Amino acid sequence: MKHSVDEIEQLRAALRFSSGNELADSMARGSLLSGVIRDDEELLNVYVQEVGPPQAVLDLHLEGSGVSGHTTNALSFGKFVSGIAEAVKETVKASLGKQRLASDLLIEGPGQGSVRLVLRVPNPDDVPSNKSDNHEDQDALDAPSTVQSEALRTISQLLNLASVDDDAVDTALDIRVSKLPVAARTKLNGAMEQALAANWDIQGNIEQRVHGKQNVTLPKRGAARLKVALTANEKKTDVMTMLGNFDGFKYSTGTVWFIPQEGPKFSAAVDNDDLLHRVAAAAADSNFLVSAQFEVITILNSTKSSELRKSRRLLSIDRAPETNTLF
Repeated sequence: MKHSVDEIEQLRAALRFSSGNELADSMARGSLLSGVIRDDEELLNVYVQEVGPPQAVLDLHLEGSGVSGHTTNALSFGKFVSGIAEAVKETVKASLGKQRLASDLLIEGPGQGSVRLVLRVPNPDDVPSNKSDNHEDQDALDAPSTVQSEALRTISQLLNLASVDDDAVDTALDIRVSKLPVAARTKLNGAMEQALAANWDIQGNIEQRVHGKQNVTLPKRGAARLKVALTANEKKTDVMTMLGNFDGFKYSTGTVWFIPQEGPKFSAAVDNDDLLHRVAAAAADSNFLVSAQFEVITILNSTKSSELRKSRRLLSIDRAPETNTLF
């Protein structure tokens, strides 16, 4: 059910309230969760935004013909976890410009309910000082540890993108993959190989305070699509500026839809939260005209040198001269 703005704001106020007694406040929030929020997705998202884990937590359930009861192939499971963890680490290394970096991503004990896997980014205070022999690397991770959380969210978004049965979303998938470090692509490709070999269908979610709760889905066909995207070649990259209007966006996949003044509507990837928020403000008014700059990547057929499709990434948006509206 869709809740009113007042209902959402009342819930936020209740979750933010502090009596000064940490235990009492925790119990009050627990009562809200079990008695009011329960399994309401919209309210759960608000709950996670306000009092969820400060760093990203990815909770996956492995199902499908490769799972029997609560068991699955141990070797495939281990390689899958390693592939995801290594892809996150390589993404963080590239973001920080490091050649070496210890991985602090945590795994919780697999639980029941199909085969459950929980990967958690530790809080900065939870990272032991002896994790790395390079103090500069450790200091980089001990700064509000948003780099690892962002990397885990990026990998989760790729899983979601690959699972959407919509050719228009392929553009966001291609762009997201092209921005991954080569080493991260290799590791993630290995994880997809294991998911396919084990015949898993994966369901779950990723949670983080402020960002909220997003569902994560990867059926077998999604793993196959992501594997193709991870091994695709790029032909060329161009930058184009267009006038037009935004026609919606999807936060969970980092995808926006744009209607240029000339030409058909197309989708584009957005890999910057601030930019996505600006798109949301612009999309609220269908008559809002913007000047948008896109990076355009031409994707090659993996077996031929012919052009397969074009993929776009939104780089920036500015107010078009025709409008005085601010966002």
